[in-house]
Amino acid sequence: MGELFRIGAPEGAPGFSAVVDTTGAYVTQLTLDGNPVFFERQKIEYGDGNEYIRGGMPLCYPYHGEDPEGLGPRHGYARDSEWAVTDSLNGWLLSLALPDKEVPGVTTRLVYKAEENVFSARLNVTNYGSEALHVRPGFHPYFNGANIKNECGPQPQKDTRTIEIAGDPLLTEREIVLESGLRVVMRSSRLPSSITWTDRPDDFFCIEPTVIGLEVQDVANVGRVGVGEIKSFQVSIARG
Repeated sequence: MGELFRIGAPEGAPGFSAVVDTTGAYVTQLTLDGNPVFFERQKIEYGDGNEYIRGGMPLCYPYHGEDPEGLGPRHGYARDSEWAVTDSLNGWLLSLALPDKEVPGVTTRLVYKAEENVFSARLNVTNYGSEALHVRPGFHPYFNGANIKNECGPQPQKDTRTIEIAGDPLLTEREIVLESGLRVVMRSSRLPSSITWTDRPDDFFCIEPTVIGLEVQDVANVGRVGVGEIKSFQVSIARG
């Protein structure tokens, strides 16, 4: 665990509030008007006797899922790396940077905002190297007791209720009803596919905006960052 930063609404005030761990730039908690939106990050012991980290919202980068080259850890190295805080504005914005030692020639920044009606995470990837870069990032939110028990299970599957916004395949949204009855809307940009999954249906459900699940050619186009180019991938969660 690294340093923890809280952004957004003060305790008892309306709005979104988040806690971010600099290790992994990991959102450990997200609440709206004091009500949990995310299942809080924690270690859980499973039937096999092992403990696994569940909850919050990690970033999966530079790839979501298995390493396309079969070399790196599942969901990439970013969620285990120490990020540097580059900006913190009035308690509602937090900007972090990933050291470029893993991918020389690339700057990776993640900006979180927690406001009264919306929480957002924007990943900016800048390629100042000598050749094109291909990434396939995703976010992995664990929604607190989301009421979608008939829609997901222990095997990851493509979400069928994520829809395009205004006919743009790179802009999508999905309404989520939490077990408390709280309604939120998740929107994403350049993350046009969503994967659903849970292994503890009484606690959480994951609806993961990503580029995987697309046709191979589409993944290459969406995740391509040309020389001198900046690509942004964003997810937001708004009051429903």
